Amino acid sequence: MVEPVNYQHTLARTQIAEQMQETAKEQHIGDKQAFAAELNKLEKVREKQTQQADQDQEGVKVREEERRKQGHEGEEEETDNAENTPDAPSERIKDDPEHHIDITV
Repeated sequence: MVEPVNYQHTLARTQIAEQMQETAKEQHIGDKQAFAAELNKLEKVREKQTQQADQDQEGVKVREEERRKQGHEGEEEETDNAENTPDAPSERIKDDPEHHIDITV
């Protein structure tokens, strides 16, 4: 028995629709994998940035401690120098012509 023409067209359309659906599933899986790979990359970059920030903070703390230690040692030396030569100008203040202000009009 011969099948009606409409049924033949419907079968072909159904097969094409199934193929398109399979292709879409494969593409969706590929997209998921690409998204997961990109997410992993971003997560690794974030971890590196976090580690770098932690290292920077530790470095700042170490430098501050060194400055404090040097500052305490330097204060003792400055008091000794100030007692020995009271008329000596402070070494902290330096004459820099770039910082002079012209007030003449």
